[in-house]
Amino acid sequence: MKKGILINAEDRTITEVEVNDNIAELIGVRTFACVDITETETAFVDEEGLLNSPQHFITLEGYHDPLAGNALILGFEYETAESVDTRLSLAEVKRLVKFHSRKEIVAMYV
Repeated sequence: MKKGILINAEDRTITEVEVNDNIAELIGVRTFACVDITETETAFVDEEGLLNSPQHFITLEGYHDPLAGNALILGFEYETAESVDTRLSLAEVKRLVKFHSRKEIVAMYV
């Protein structure tokens, strides 16, 4: 089991979770994509998030685009190409994340 941090965009919550092979289940998706958010941390997000008229988004300080739906943060080891425990604390992630509605995201790009 790995220690991860789950960001629920709809509920606007951020919690620590135990992760095994249940990434898609944890973030509530069919398929997921990986987004590097730091040199050692990856966010797993809905690969089809923008296809389903999403209503809930997050932004992560230091990452250039809004992300549709939920996200799961895990650490990443480049030498082994394996996911590992996140190195970020819950408090650090809470400082990095902002929650947004669809309307707010649209307004950012108009």
